[in-house]
Amino acid sequence: MSGDPPLLEVAGLEKTFTIHARGRRVVALGGLSFTVRAGEIVALLGPSGAGKSSVLKCIWRTYRPDAGAIRYRPADECILDLATLPEPEIVALRVRELAFVTQFLHALPRLSALEVVARPLRRQGLPRALAEERARSALAASGLPERLVDLPPATFSGGERQRVNLARAFAAEPRLLLLDEPTASLDPASRERVFAQIMAARARGAGILAIFHDPEAIERLADRVVEVRGTAEAA
Repeated sequence: MSGDPPLLEVAGLEKTFTIHARGRRVVALGGLSFTVRAGEIVALLGPSGAGKSSVLKCIWRTYRPDAGAIRYRPADECILDLATLPEPEIVALRVRELAFVTQFLHALPRLSALEVVARPLRRQGLPRALAEERARSALAASGLPERLVDLPPATFSGGERQRVNLARAFAAEPRLLLLDEPTASLDPASRERVFAQIMAARARGAGILAIFHDPEAIERLADRVVEVRGTAEAA
């Protein structure tokens, strides 16, 4: 793993936000650089408000960085800069190779848990039967009770919705997996299941960039830690 070129290389990443009511700019990220390799778990470490989630959102391109490069090496080995990649290509890459687990499940309200997990697999080209089979397996591995699989997650508890969120990401078998406090709303038994899924993704070669609220998770899972400094105001 150490001799392979990085799956992800973040170089000089900068992101600022303007607070119009105060007439000030907040520097969320100021020149952050690090790498993630295939088969490696890298944890982002820093206090609340340091900009850790902003890092993930810049990579996912929810946010467009103000400066710096986010070089990603896809399966075809043709390096892409996610910081400047056109939006249609970002969307296509999310379908093929990326997954992002936030602290909240975002899904159409009428879809069942099974459909929420199976839909990305269908977009990858899997037949419906195979997509649903893999989705059921992922939901079971995440600890969602079978009786809930055909119900919409809008009716679930926070922990149950997060199980669906995690199942959707792991079922897609992404090459790069972004995790933003994935176990924050889970009980100890469910947290152990997620730890096992993360390690299984690592074993199959996924690169994983994660924020964990639990120091134990960092100790048990992370191969390396990247420190993210706190935000600051700029004139």
